[in-house]
Amino acid sequence: VGSQPLAMRGLSGLGARFRQVASVSSASRRLALAIGASACFGALVAVGSVAECNSDAQRLQRLEARVDALEKKLKQEKKTRLGDLQAICSAIETRTHLKKPVLVCFSGKRSTGKSFVTAILQVQAGVPNVSLAFADECKRLYAEKANLDLKRLMTDWKYKDSHRPGMTQFYDEAVRKDPSYFHKAVADRIFRELSKPEPPELVIVSDCRFPEEIAFFKEQRSEMFSKIITIRVTASDEVRMRRGWKPGPGDLHISEIALDNYKFDLYIPNNFSGKEEINNFIRKEILPQLHH
Repeated sequence: VGSQPLAMRGLSGLGARFRQVASVSSASRRLALAIGASACFGALVAVGSVAECNSDAQRLQRLEARVDALEKKLKQEKKTRLGDLQAICSAIETRTHLKKPVLVCFSGKRSTGKSFVTAILQVQAGVPNVSLAFADECKRLYAEKANLDLKRLMTDWKYKDSHRPGMTQFYDEAVRKDPSYFHKAVADRIFRELSKPEPPELVIVSDCRFPEEIAFFKEQRSEMFSKIITIRVTASDEVRMRRGWKPGPGDLHISEIALDNYKFDLYIPNNFSGKEEINNFIRKEILPQLHH
């Protein structure tokens, strides 16, 4: 009888401890309850036996030691999990609050100097940037299909011009089957750039040719871009011919005239013979728009 208060007091104290420890995690609750059941069984066996009082006290001490060890382990696990969770949340928060890039869409007829202006803007921008082009995606996909030299198709004017009819046909057929075919190809490239550890703050698409292309980007603005600026690059026919343009039936292709009446944010009359005039124009007209 004398051992009953000791056993019950020990059991009551351990029960409170078990409930406290078990609250650390649901997975640990089952282990704590199992230990608690063992303690209950041991305590009840001891009830009514004075001779086993000391043994019961030792059993309770051992159980308390096990609870202490379990509590310490669970607290450490909780601390580790909390640290991991905080690190993950911090990474997500940092990525979420990264400044969305500005998108600049250039448009212009052949030989107006779109690529030239794009290259100068990339240097002048002063922020990480990337330049993409619908034509490059078209060339890449066409080169794969026709087994052509992609590097020459990108850099060799005569080689590119000799394959222009084939590329035009390839473009027309692809768009006829899926009007957003090249939109998706360029968007995929942009997504990949924005998914990099250090994404660009400026994305340039150097050759928009259709209102649908610009509309496609504007639909994505809320998720992808902080701002979209459309710029039309123009040049006189005389200047264009000096740069290698030869008038022909291709000038009436829909890709050359679809944006003739589009209202752009800025216009660059690129009749300049050197870089200085373009540099000045970019500094005065474009850069303020990027950082506004």
